[in-house]
Amino acid sequence: MQNSYNLVGSETIEPAPAAAIYGDKSVFVECGFVSYQDTLFDAKGRHYFKNCYIEGEVDFIYGNGQSYYEVIFMFYIFYEFIYYFFKILNKFNLFIFSLQDCIVNATLGNSPPGFITAQSRGSEKDQSGFVFRTGCVVGNGKVNLGRAYGPYSRVIFFGTYFSSVISPEGWDAWGYTGQEYCFFHRSNVIMLWLITFGTRKVIMLEHFFYVKFWWYRSRFTYAEVDCSGAGANSTGRVEWVKKLSNWELEEFSLSSFINQDGWLSYLPVKF
Repeated sequence: MQNSYNLVGSETIEPAPAAAIYGDKSVFVECGFVSYQDTLFDAKGRHYFKNCYIEGEVDFIYGNGQSYYEVIFMFYIFYEFIYYFFKILNKFNLFIFSLQDCIVNATLGNSPPGFITAQSRGSEKDQSGFVFRTGCVVGNGKVNLGRAYGPYSRVIFFGTYFSSVISPEGWDAWGYTGQEYCFFHRSNVIMLWLITFGTRKVIMLEHFFYVKFWWYRSRFTYAEVDCSGAGANSTGRVEWVKKLSNWELEEFSLSSFINQDGWLSYLPVKF
């Protein structure tokens, strides 16, 4: 699926989706999505992408979908040859990346850094988000992993190879600059027992103190877990990238994130 509007000498760059996905429980296997800006509108619903190719520069995976991607990033110009060449190598276990993955390419040229994702999660209770499992990111120029298209934007890269195309900061708050953190408070009642021993009885005095505890955490769920490659160096990353614990990571497994009711097992395609 290709939208060539911005790819063939267009005078202005405009949003030009190659596909828009609104349906729930949608699966894409060995599909290609090619455009320049807003390539894949992952609008809403639970989606699973496997062995796919996604190419773009600006926000080329965006929307409010609840989606699981197994993704490799490569150059589109070599896509057809390289993809089938990799399949042959993978068949004989001669290639380092599994073809359980999809293929996505950041084509930036000399432009300012683009953005792979623009996820639009709107609240803490919103179940949407993009999870990228394994694969690799390559291309030319520089690209950010994502920018916030919603106040609680959520994107996780897990076990992904990042080439040097990834910008040092990695993420952008976009329209939510200055609102990167949520502040929370909780009032606790602390009861202090003072015991005085007299000659004949014990006197117990109850003193109550109201204490308010404050803490903060990143409003966005942007995380890079066990990623590798030159672009995985987190030295220059924005400070509000999250560090997820093992139990938090379980929330973003395939079974927990989009397959709670086992719907993938009822499809004619085996995963």
